[in-house]
Amino acid sequence: MPTLASNSKRIAVLIADDHAVVRNGLRYAVANEPDMSVAGEASDGLEAEHQALLVRPDVIIMDIRMPHRDGLTSMVAIKQQLASVKVLLLTISEEEDDLF
Repeated sequence: MPTLASNSKRIAVLIADDHAVVRNGLRYAVANEPDMSVAGEASDGLEAEHQALLVRPDVIIMDIRMPHRDGLTSMVAIKQQLASVKVLLLTISEEEDDLF
């Protein structure tokens, strides 16, 4: 990954997944990138929405299927408030509806 100029800010990442082991792995991966930092974490869709508004990340890595509100619904709600945030949706689902 290219590095940012020395006067540029680090990419703030919010991690949202209902599985702690996945969040831990993503936290480790993001924290070990010199140009990225973990801005926050969430374990469900509603918490992801709250955290996004609180920490205003540059990027959100979010699971599609989470309790209380799924990642797709949360993504739409977040994008209405933070239009510039980039969202990377994750899934292990093989359901066609999830993939498309």
